[in-house]
Amino acid sequence: YGNEVKTDGQFVIVNTSKAYQVGAGTTPDSNSVTVYSTDSNGQWFFYQELYPVGNGNAVGFDKDIAIDNGNIFIGGPGEVAVFQLDSSGFWIQTQNLHPSDGAGGFGNSLAIHGNLAVIGTSSQNAYFFRLNTNGNWVEEQVVSAPNGHLNPFFGASVDIYDGVAVIGAPGYYDVHPNLAACGAVFAYEY
Repeated sequence: YGNEVKTDGQFVIVNTSKAYQVGAGTTPDSNSVTVYSTDSNGQWFFYQELYPVGNGNAVGFDKDIAIDNGNIFIGGPGEVAVFQLDSSGFWIQTQNLHPSDGAGGFGNSLAIHGNLAVIGTSSQNAYFFRLNTNGNWVEEQVVSAPNGHLNPFFGASVDIYDGVAVIGAPGYYDVHPNLAACGAVFAYEY
């Protein structure tokens, strides 16, 4: 419990890792995300438990999580489950996002700001998704590691805010491939 926590100021989400609830379509190896909110006195309370389902099951949604603008992203095995806050105040799963090229590690790192999201992988790519006018997240661009093999783990960490996306590459090495990795962060204006 608590291996990933995020907030948007109104809600706090916690990746509970290996949750189990009989009758919820989950198994003992399933994962859930617990959502908390505040009451009018500023006291935090349990709001809702989210059980992402993808590829026909709920197993493996133990990657990164993100929340912003009425959207929660939960990274899973090669996909990202998207929950949106509906008009009655419930979080409902609306989509499962997949990389257009089938890259491995998709959803290892996540960030959302407004109608733009960046999703990192462990395979040297990061994916930009935009929320369209129909309320669906659509892949807009794939960004590959600059210099290719010189940037192992490009996409291991990501963040985005006000048109600037940053993508971490902790295995980056610059001058010579036999030197120890020193890491790097790459910034993109969007």
